[in-house]
Amino acid sequence: MSTLGVPALTIVADDLSGAADCAVVCAARGLSAVVALKPGERPRTADVWSVDGDTRAMTAEAAAATTEAIADACGAGLLFKKLDSTLRGHVGAELAAILRARRRVRPDTVAILAPAFPALGRTTVGGRQRLHGEPLEASEIWRREGRGGAASLIDMARAHGLAAALLPLGGSAATMRELAAGAGHE
Repeated sequence: MSTLGVPALTIVADDLSGAADCAVVCAARGLSAVVALKPGERPRTADVWSVDGDTRAMTAEAAAATTEAIADACGAGLLFKKLDSTLRGHVGAELAAILRARRRVRPDTVAILAPAFPALGRTTVGGRQRLHGEPLEASEIWRREGRGGAASLIDMARAHGLAAALLPLGGSAATMRELAAGAGHE
């Protein structure tokens, strides 16, 4: 637990399974974790607060507002935005909301996206999601979600006013700083 009763880590998920999956991983590593079913629920004592924003069925605007409110509530603690590895939900809108909230606390905040889940065949290649080696946009999941275009993380970020760049695997902290400086902010 960090100071003043604020969890050391706040996880913002767009659905209950994502919030629970993340909390379980933290608990397995010895951290106390609470899963909140409503964004306003906040633990008094826990290392990790994993929140189900329940934003997938919302409009992008409502999802962004809910996500931003959760991020604002976490204060200066560490913030983790759980993304679906098939990019369901409002990835770009929620990422922009998280960054807006965090930049009110730390103006130099950047985000690193890593939505792959290789054990389930979900990978990221060149900033684009793949499912079992094929482009995600060719999948039934993508069609069911009513998505158009490529499953591109760069495009999703830029569509919401965010600057974005690809970080090569094995990139150093210096490489990350250079990309962040070159990308600027929204």
